[in-house]
Amino acid sequence: MENTTKALLIAATVLIAVIMLSMAVYLYASYAKQTREYSEIISSVELEKFNSNFNVYVGRNDISAQEIVSVVNLAKEYGNQIEIYLNNSKIEFTENNTQEDFIKNNQNKVFKCILSTLESTPNPQYDERGKIVKLKFTE
Repeated sequence: MENTTKALLIAATVLIAVIMLSMAVYLYASYAKQTREYSEIISSVELEKFNSNFNVYVGRNDISAQEIVSVVNLAKEYGNQIEIYLNNSKIEFTENNTQEDFIKNNQNKVFKCILSTLESTPNPQYDERGKIVKLKFTE
């Protein structure tokens, strides 16, 4: 009789341990899924925020030289993750080609940023994640 009681206690203990272990695995999987989904939502929000900084210029044909300087500086703040072009030349400000010179030389000009969905010349150009990597302006 004593052995039967001990065997039942051992079986009950093992059963409770298996149930607790199953619950732990279930909760871990459930929380991991929620964390992944939350991370994807945050990623998409950050991507949308990044792109919105540059999408405001797409489709406009009344862009000033100062606005182009602002876009170049914004791209620089993001670690040059996006390239800004004017008439097929990349805009980069250096000691010899300053922002002030650019504004002075283009003071009375109006620029445009035409939306193009052509595969050969897209504007803006996106990477595989949907992030803008290239934006082109023309006179």
